[in-house]
Amino acid sequence: MGHLTSENVKRVIELGDIQKVNDKLIRILERENNNYLAKGIDYMKDRLESKIKVLKDENKECQEKINHIYKHNEWR
Repeated sequence: MGHLTSENVKRVIELGDIQKVNDKLIRILERENNNYLAKGIDYMKDRLESKIKVLKDENKECQEKINHIYKHNEWR
């Protein structure tokens, strides 16, 4: 173990400051990562909702065609 000198004390303080900065940077990166993930999730949700709407419209169109064919066959 080293002697307690003013140089060692300064070094310990510097390391403590570096650790504080690292902790802050980690929190910032985690927050940014969460924001990025949230934006990606929102984007995918919008795309899925849009696709669902298209599929519902296509389904309605197909159902109308089926009903038309069914009615046409009943008349025969």
